[in-house]
Amino acid sequence: MALSFASSIVRASVNAFFRTNNMAKLARNRPAIEPLEGRQLMASTLYAVTIGSLQAGHSSRTSVETTSSRNVSQVYYVSADSPIAAVANAAGAGAAITVRCDYNNVTATFGGSNGVAFVVKDKLYKDNGTTVLYNGLAIGFEDWRTNSSGDWNDAYLPASAVPVTLNSLTVKDPANPANSVTVPGGSPTTLYIEQGSNNKATIDLSGVVTPAFAKAKALWRIDEPYAYQSQGNFTASSNSVELTVVDNNRAWTVKAGIDTSGNGNLDAGEITKTVQVQLVKLSSLGIADDNAPANQATATTSTPIDWYVGEQSGGTASINVAALTLPGTSAALANIVWKVSGNNAAPANGTFADGDQHVTLTPTSGNRDFVVKAGFDDDKDGQLDEGEGTRTVNVHVVKINLAATKINHNASSGELPENQEESVGAFLPVNNDDDDYDTANSADMLQTGAIAGESDLLPVTLTAVPGGAPGMYKLSIPGHLKVWENSDRTGAITASTELTPGAAGKTVYVEGVSAGSGLLKVNWIVNGATYTGVDQVKITAFTWTGPLNVPGHSIYRYTASGALPGSEWINPAVGGTIVTPPAAAAADIRWDGGPIVGKASYQVNGDYVWDLEVNVVQIEISATNNTASYPGSSRQNAAGGALLVSNAVGGGQGMTASFRVARVKGPTVGSSDRGVKFMEMGQVHHARFTMERAYYDTVAPAKKRVGGLEGYSSSSWLWDPAESTTLPWTFKDADHYLNPTTDAEIVNDDFSTFDSPTNFITDMIVTNGDTVDRSELTMQHRLYFAVRTKGPSINGSADVLTQRLVLNWSVIADGTWNQATGIWTYTGPGDGVDGDAKWTEVTNGDVVPTLSSTNILNGPTGLLNTADLPWTESNQ
Repeated sequence: MALSFASSIVRASVNAFFRTNNMAKLARNRPAIEPLEGRQLMASTLYAVTIGSLQAGHSSRTSVETTSSRNVSQVYYVSADSPIAAVANAAGAGAAITVRCDYNNVTATFGGSNGVAFVVKDKLYKDNGTTVLYNGLAIGFEDWRTNSSGDWNDAYLPASAVPVTLNSLTVKDPANPANSVTVPGGSPTTLYIEQGSNNKATIDLSGVVTPAFAKAKALWRIDEPYAYQSQGNFTASSNSVELTVVDNNRAWTVKAGIDTSGNGNLDAGEITKTVQVQLVKLSSLGIADDNAPANQATATTSTPIDWYVGEQSGGTASINVAALTLPGTSAALANIVWKVSGNNAAPANGTFADGDQHVTLTPTSGNRDFVVKAGFDDDKDGQLDEGEGTRTVNVHVVKINLAATKINHNASSGELPENQEESVGAFLPVNNDDDDYDTANSADMLQTGAIAGESDLLPVTLTAVPGGAPGMYKLSIPGHLKVWENSDRTGAITASTELTPGAAGKTVYVEGVSAGSGLLKVNWIVNGATYTGVDQVKITAFTWTGPLNVPGHSIYRYTASGALPGSEWINPAVGGTIVTPPAAAAADIRWDGGPIVGKASYQVNGDYVWDLEVNVVQIEISATNNTASYPGSSRQNAAGGALLVSNAVGGGQGMTASFRVARVKGPTVGSSDRGVKFMEMGQVHHARFTMERAYYDTVAPAKKRVGGLEGYSSSSWLWDPAESTTLPWTFKDADHYLNPTTDAEIVNDDFSTFDSPTNFITDMIVTNGDTVDRSELTMQHRLYFAVRTKGPSINGSADVLTQRLVLNWSVIADGTWNQATGIWTYTGPGDGVDGDAKWTEVTNGDVVPTLSSTNILNGPTGLLNTADLPWTESNQ
């Protein structure tokens, strides 16, 4: 019995083989299986029918050849939107509908009748003789085919008959699925993928199509070159496309839409979805020092590189981290993430979305090494994860250390503590001594060439750069200092001198050339950048003065200034003793006998004690060759005359004395003696009149006359040289004076002297008609053997005549005058000429008293008994 349907389009929904549950969701209860005979299909009503047998095969377009047949007991649920004609009774129980199909033609029978209607998937179709009605449109049998699986394939229906929609297009990185974009869907329309080392990248394309069976109608294509493959549809779950960067092309546009024309190509008017794919290459990771931008490094490959940055005074380093990408857009940079490992970095990670990043590195717990990595954010989590870093820079924070040496008696005694380098600082003397004892004996700081024995330079060490960092040092040197490469004051270092520290660091030697205080700074030059004053130490140069060549057993003053308020001279480290209380300004040092290089010690503070080296020359006096005799006597030179003499009767001297200098020897340094040529030694004669009087007793009232020499200048001593030009020495002949011109040792040099003073009884034998009756005269003498230094007069050193021997003697000329005979007769003790039995050695540093320039010479420059200092008369 034939079954007919209403001519109106019937929209039916069938759950084919229970593959979908759509209809189950529409009805709370599925109806029982029942024939459609005599029934009218109502809208929104479910009907159940069975397919009796399904035969599949293949044939030509015009004939059907059945190759297999099988019974299928499946249920289709059919609904209709409008009434449908009654269904005739099916022929054969359990075979309500029979469908037979091949790749070209479709026929359906109800109850054995051909060409009536059939149900495929969720559509109800009607046979119209030679065509099939689909959604009210007539199509030929030849336009409807099944796929290789035997399923009905609506994709081969004309687009005009099938309303197909591309809901979304998804492009993703198959290696990192989290990196994907979907349009529409709110995500960016550009997908950034890391460019591989082979200049390639792969993308997967997928789309959501409605209806799902029509995926073949949804097409995609890529127009740019070097995309393999360049077009396709969405029948596969994903489409893999390899992209290759050529000629710097790294952007591709994925286009997708529905093939509405049915020509198998995605035409311009059919494009509804686009996604741009951008391959991003991290070309390099760049690091630069914020404080010295010229110091930078760039990592361009996966091989890590080492880079060194200088620590600033605050104990930190600030670096600028930058990435260079292709393309160099901010959007591309936003896909590059970075991370700093090490203790401590702030911030420690981030992206380059906002451009370069500034990171502060703070070395803690001895850590000075940091690792900066950057790479493509493959999983789009905003963090540089393991395996994502492709550029690495190992950053080493370098602490440049300028270490001043502490000094204890001119020897190094450790490093000055870091916390004192810029506050208290280091100290050294102005280098005005003569360590090398050069021919000209000029100050060391004024010489050129090596200074043998130089001991007044301050060692300052430029420590090795940690980790073997590259670069070199330069120094900023204040004007009161000079710096030398060697301890003997050779190898001048200036501000332009390049110094390479080496693995063990480098020690330079600082010299004070004038008093002052300032910062010695070290500059580190690396990668074309100059780190100015990365470390510095305050260095103060103080002045000290005092004679450098002195006789033994002498006392000289040494002064210093320009150090700390509490600085002071302390007892010499070698060869002497302070005989005045220590003071910041001065100290008097008594030197031992020598020969020795004495060391006057000046203590600035607990870290700095400097020794000034002084050549102490031995003046050794013989203990046996030492005599003094007084053969003379006080007597009248001739009867009736006023002149008194003291020489021996029959000729000879009033006094004679001699001594021997057994040795004059300077300290030996190396193979040479020092200091002897700076010694000047000889005899010094002082004299004074304590009594010079004549009495006239027979005149009334009795008179006296007093000579002008008595009590002259408050009875002070007067020089008694042979000539004024020999002052302070009595004579400059070989018996009295020694003036070495070389440093050769002198042995057994004999000195001798003699004297026979003459004086007047009175200037007037008769006064007021009375002849002199008696006279009193006492003339005191003291002889010294003295030594002084001939060097420049420092702190009055030229006036220091150190006593080594002293001899005291005197002439007494008391007597009476016989008026009848004119004879003067001595009445004093002894014979009037007497003194010490020998010279007395002096070793306590006593000096010959300094007198005025007045002397008792009989001559135009001396004091005359009668003319220059006349006698005065008075009553007794």
